[in-house]
Amino acid sequence: MPWYRTLMFHIPDAQTQSAVIDIFRDGVPKLVNKNNKPYVKLLQASRLVAAGPLPKGSKEAQKNQPKDGFTVFVTMAFQTYRDIVYYDNEDPAHKKIREKIKDMKLSLPVVLTTQGWMGCKHSIDEAAYVFVDPESEDDKKEK
Repeated sequence: MPWYRTLMFHIPDAQTQSAVIDIFRDGVPKLVNKNNKPYVKLLQASRLVAAGPLPKGSKEAQKNQPKDGFTVFVTMAFQTYRDIVYYDNEDPAHKKIREKIKDMKLSLPVVLTTQGWMGCKHSIDEAAYVFVDPESEDDKKEK
């Protein structure tokens, strides 16, 4: 069963929110293990658009965006816990991501690590990266 890591950032302004999403978009494809193979099986980086069940991109959703609380969410999936340990302690690309985030002088994100996703049991066969930025006209998806 896969392991999931979710980072929750409180970033008040839209420009910095986009910058954080870009850091993950640019850095994550470079995350490879010691055998030079991708080991982050899924990554989603997105902004919280609205704090209610409103259609994406609606003017009401933009007005309802929270001023306090978490605004950017990054979720990653790993096949094994050993991959998370490697990500946290050894991966040079992850160290660069952390340095860039630290240079922005943001408050530390809340980090959640779980095995399985809300009780779902499934396997991860290939890497998928999804980046959502409501400011852009189209969602960026890489596979």
